[in-house]
Amino acid sequence: MTVSDMKRRGVIADGQTLGEWLHKYCAHIREIAAGRSTNGELDLATERAKLAKEQHERIAMQNAVTRRELGPIAALEQGLSDCMARVAAKLDTIPGKLKLGNDKLNADDLDRVTAVLADVRNDIASMDIDWFDDKIEEEIDIDVDLDA
Repeated sequence: MTVSDMKRRGVIADGQTLGEWLHKYCAHIREIAAGRSTNGELDLATERAKLAKEQHERIAMQNAVTRRELGPIAALEQGLSDCMARVAAKLDTIPGKLKLGNDKLNADDLDRVTAVLADVRNDIASMDIDWFDDKIEEEIDIDVDLDA
């Protein structure tokens, strides 16, 4: 570090005594050593703050995983797939339950119910979930023509 460089950076100033320069220079070196001031592009204090922030975020995410608020997308997809398979199995029981509960329904009525359920299952199966969007833009739209 040269005298002209220290003048340019405002560490020392013209008109000060040699003792003042020495005092300012030593104070400046202490600040650098403590990480509160730097000589180059790397600002140790800023880097430490960034590291502390990243560590805080990492720990917060680990805590969320522990509380089962976060998980890997593959596990979420598998869980959702298992859940939807159970829903589909329940949907398959509807025509039989309708037939047992109402003897006024004929085969055509039950075929219509079965067709509607098949459409619902197909719509659900073709859904694409954007895991990184704040809202699900795609909604299921079921058009049923009961007069057909």
